[in-house]
Amino acid sequence: MADLRSFTHLSEQLGEIAMVDLLNRYFDTLGDAIAAHDGQILKFMGDGLLAVFPINDPAQRHAVHAQALAAALAARANLATLNAALAREGKPAIDFGIGLHAGTVAFGNIGTKTRLDFTVIGPAVNQASRIQDLTKELRVPILASGDFAEAADVGMRHLGARSVRGVAAPVDLFAPADAPH
Repeated sequence: MADLRSFTHLSEQLGEIAMVDLLNRYFDTLGDAIAAHDGQILKFMGDGLLAVFPINDPAQRHAVHAQALAAALAARANLATLNAALAREGKPAIDFGIGLHAGTVAFGNIGTKTRLDFTVIGPAVNQASRIQDLTKELRVPILASGDFAEAADVGMRHLGARSVRGVAAPVDLFAPADAPH
């Protein structure tokens, strides 16, 4: 789950047309990274994005989690490139947070009789969203749950456990070991 920072402020500052252009450029930073690492974008939600990295074979779990983390890191690198371009254009830099979580989801079409939308639902989706929200509070761009970090089998640094809205027990949170503090 990814979410743009200061969306309301940017929208007021830039106006609707310029904001749509910026959103598309922002989503490209994420989308290029997700596609390059075999993920799938499922949904754009205003200034947020939901992507999945399906595990078709349990033996591939570690590799898929490493791919998801690599996509998150690549998206942050893409953001640096975008922000350099925005600076050259005299536009403000942007930032976003990413929440990573592992879990089982249900997928399919949901909606009304006249409008269906393909999506995933379940506690794992909600938890990824809540973890992403904590990137603001903890001031780290990428946060992962303990479930994700354990399966990723790559270097992660433990940031402690936090209460997460809607989750009974505190969630262990991790950040990429090589990412800035």
